[in-house]
Amino acid sequence: VISDGLIALAYFTIAITLVFIARRRSETQFKRFIGLAGAFVIAGGATYALATWTLWHPDFFLESTFKAVTAIVSIGAAIALMRVSPIVVSLRSPHELESVNALLERSNAELAGAYAQLAASSAVEQATIDNLGEGIVVFDHTGRVLRHNRAAEALLQTGAAGIGEHDFDVSHEVFDCDGTPRRSEDWPMRIAQRTAQTQVDVVGVGPEAARRWLALTAIPVAGESDGDPVRRVILTLRDVTEFLLREFENGSTARQLEALHTIARSTKVGYRERIDEALGIALEHLHLDRAYYGTIDRSSNDVVIENNINVGRDFDSDIHVGQRVALVESLVGDVLLKPDVHVLDAAAGGAGATIGVPVRVEGEAHGVIVFRTERPRTLPFSDSNIAFVRLVGALVSASVERDIQRERLHSLAFFDALTSLPNRVLLCDRIVQNIVAAKRYGEKFVVFALDIDGFADLNARQGHTRCDEVLKLIALRLRASMRESDTVAHLGGDEFVILAPRVDTVVGAATIASKLGRVIATPIVIGAVEINVSASVGIAIYPDDGADMTTLLERSGDALRGAKRGGPACIRFASEANHEVVRERTEFVTPRAASDAHR
Repeated sequence: VISDGLIALAYFTIAITLVFIARRRSETQFKRFIGLAGAFVIAGGATYALATWTLWHPDFFLESTFKAVTAIVSIGAAIALMRVSPIVVSLRSPHELESVNALLERSNAELAGAYAQLAASSAVEQATIDNLGEGIVVFDHTGRVLRHNRAAEALLQTGAAGIGEHDFDVSHEVFDCDGTPRRSEDWPMRIAQRTAQTQVDVVGVGPEAARRWLALTAIPVAGESDGDPVRRVILTLRDVTEFLLREFENGSTARQLEALHTIARSTKVGYRERIDEALGIALEHLHLDRAYYGTIDRSSNDVVIENNINVGRDFDSDIHVGQRVALVESLVGDVLLKPDVHVLDAAAGGAGATIGVPVRVEGEAHGVIVFRTERPRTLPFSDSNIAFVRLVGALVSASVERDIQRERLHSLAFFDALTSLPNRVLLCDRIVQNIVAAKRYGEKFVVFALDIDGFADLNARQGHTRCDEVLKLIALRLRASMRESDTVAHLGGDEFVILAPRVDTVVGAATIASKLGRVIATPIVIGAVEINVSASVGIAIYPDDGADMTTLLERSGDALRGAKRGGPACIRFASEANHEVVRERTEFVTPRAASDAHR
């Protein structure tokens, strides 16, 4: 009796302990098997307990029933154990888990480095946006705000309007020119995201008593290929309230706002076409005949006519596109000297008139717009006319600034800030393009990886500022020494990569590499200091050393590291077979390194 009781107690204790472990450790595997094992132990314990009970109260039917249940549960637990056994056997050993953890730690370190680079590029992008003159908001493909500048915050702070950290929803405080609330899906950035086309619009922000009018331009940024959806939308905002207030004061806003909408909603890609449309609408509104837009050429102090519009009459114009007009003692010079709209209006019934406005970009004079007529005018220009001309000048200025800013954003994305050479992104794109062309025409091309020998020591001796000048001069030399079809890229630090299409021989590649070495070895003079540097070169040839962009860059980098092991100013091919072709040709290495350049 005591033995059976102790056995039953032990069984129940084991079962309770298994259930306790399974409930407290949520990550425990094989919970179903643990449950069956617990049930098996409980059934076994109950059988022993019942055996003790039957010493005083024999009940063989109850005992046999319990034993039958115990048998079923036991078989189920045994089957579960058989099914679990292969999984348990396949589990990784502690040694294998340590190896996996070490691999994960290395991967995490690489990811941390990648995130650091991304953070640095994001900081540069944010700093660039902060320095732009007008409001900028950048959205991702879901409409979430990625970044914005203070100018945008200032323009959208009225009422409930504002820029949230994760959203941009001011639909309750945005109105069309007729006072109708604007739906959020009809915002220019939403339309640009759906249509992948630049959208221009004018909207009112805030309550009617303090409403301000903003000129908006939404520029979609496409994916890496034409078929990819829009990845980002860049929204620019410009306050045009002061130009429109004069129209409200004169009670004649309808026509001006209608013309403004026509200009702002233009979907033409080129800013010159948008300027043509703006000048044409202004001529119609002002009842004038001729309009032209010119930009300042600082080198000659002239204005170059870029847009010229004649409407309403046929006459011989003294202005044409491409013509140069001197700033001194000329009409365009008179307009540029004025801070605002310049009016030369004949008296009522006179023989014609002129009205012009300077175009300023980022606070500096950039060009001029002039409207003229040779017909007699019955009325002088009104305040409403002057305000409208001012507004056209502001829209043209915004259009030119957008084009300049788009070029800046393009430069940030594809060119190195220090040397102005293509960066890694543009280099990779051109390698992929050359692979496609080489496959089609059966050609070869070469990738040269190049860096300056002992650049870290040079940095320590000469300082970062002087070494930056060295890198700039080397970049100019490399670009001048290569063909127009070649790509010279700066990947950071002292690392350059050169893509040379249509180089079909190993000797030809070695000749170019030797030429690059001589170009860099030419003494560099900065101020009164003469600096002598050399470069090691690694060479990979398509398709001998790789059929894709990643492999070619890796093989050229491996060859460069091999060249640096051979000493200063060495040349090394990625392929040993190609390397053998020029092993004995010492004209491809400096005399100092000829003995071991290709070890």
